[in-house]
Amino acid sequence: MNLVDAVRRRHLVQWHDRGFVRTIEPYLFVVLRGLRLALIARQIAGGPADGEQPCWKVIDAGEGLNVDSERTFGGCEQVPTHLLGLVHMVYASPSVESEPTPVERR
Repeated sequence: MNLVDAVRRRHLVQWHDRGFVRTIEPYLFVVLRGLRLALIARQIAGGPADGEQPCWKVIDAGEGLNVDSERTFGGCEQVPTHLLGLVHMVYASPSVESEPTPVERR
């Protein structure tokens, strides 16, 4: 399964970062303003501290990401607006099954 399908189908993703395996819930697969592909995700486990609180991350799409084809997540958190400001185009979200959508600027 690829990252776009993982976002749309709400599959957890393992992210290998600085010697840790982190578990993330991918909410958006995007093109950032600098024309890089990335995931906007919420880290729910892994890292240097046990019991770490969930936190939002912007992760380069080529950075050691592996889809967990067995485990999914429910619910849908709202992506913080400060992260949406980095987005040029949304390719996939749990609720978007159509063509890529440019982000409107206000």
